[in-house]
Amino acid sequence: MSQYTIEIVESPTTVTVSDTDVVVDVTETVSEIVLAEAGLPGPQGGLGPANTLTVGTVTTGAAGSDATVTITGSAPDHTISFAIPRGNTGSTGATGATGATGATGATGATGPQGEQGIQGIQGIKGDKGDTGDTGPQGPIGLTGPQGATGATGATGPTGATGLNWKGTWSPSTDYVNDDAVYYNSSSWFASGNPTTSEVPEIGAAHWVPLALQGATGATGATGATGATGATGPKGDKGDTGDTGPQGPQGIQGETGATGATGATGPQGPQGIQGIKGDTGDTGPTGATGATGATGPTGPTGATGATGPGVAAGGTAGQVLTKVNGTDYNTQWSSSSISVNGTAIALGGTVVVYAVLG
Repeated sequence: MSQYTIEIVESPTTVTVSDTDVVVDVTETVSEIVLAEAGLPGPQGGLGPANTLTVGTVTTGAAGSDATVTITGSAPDHTISFAIPRGNTGSTGATGATGATGATGATGATGPQGEQGIQGIQGIKGDKGDTGDTGPQGPIGLTGPQGATGATGATGPTGATGLNWKGTWSPSTDYVNDDAVYYNSSSWFASGNPTTSEVPEIGAAHWVPLALQGATGATGATGATGATGATGPKGDKGDTGDTGPQGPQGIQGETGATGATGATGPQGPQGIQGIKGDTGDTGPTGATGATGATGPTGPTGATGATGPGVAAGGTAGQVLTKVNGTDYNTQWSSSSISVNGTAIALGGTVVVYAVLG
């Protein structure tokens, strides 16, 4: 190994080194200036500024070439770069140990397909399948025709003259005998000719209660729900046919030897399809329900007896009462009125006829 001392001057300096392994050690920190020859030497100058040397690049040259050192820049800043030749090729080394076994190579191409195996014989037919589902329900029978309308009963004879309904009582209207009005939630009729200022009420001289307001009745019970019609019978389920057994698989052909990859061989023929089992019969459809019988025509109602009508006469404070069970057979009777507005007859059953607006 050689050691060099490099002198830095104003221009770049190139140092030629013959060794192949060079270590450059910079020892000088002061640049030396070479002057031209002239006169006597002058006095020694002062110490210049310290020089800064920076290592630049280090490159590898070709084998056998000279090593070079290049200094660039100007004082007091310089950069030194190196080009080191590549060493000569060494002698062949000893044989290395045997390497590990390489990975298994790729699998060879698949050989051509073997021939199609012989079709197995047809299996024995299986047992009969389960009974099929029940057939659909038969349609509902048609509704019977409506019975004929009964004959109209004979018109009864004209009854006695009734009251004259005048609507709500008004003090500006003149009322006469047998006029009926609505006032204070009750109905009244005139017995005689009341004056315009005479209000219909209990104790009035010419107003008689026809139907007094009664207490609110209890809510009637909810009617029973009608019965649901009968459902027609469901048809029987038909039998399901048996599925035939699958024939045995053909013998597998031998695997061909692996050879060179060539064109793909044609596909082997399709094996014969096994015989399909018989399909079971469909169950019969349920019978249609019979049409309901037409209901008999109701008898014509008997003609009602002629009613006697409202009895004439009566005095103030009296009310109409029934004489017996015959409809409209009434008479005038004295009565008292309770606080709740119910008419209580003396000597008979009270019937209140409501003629309300």
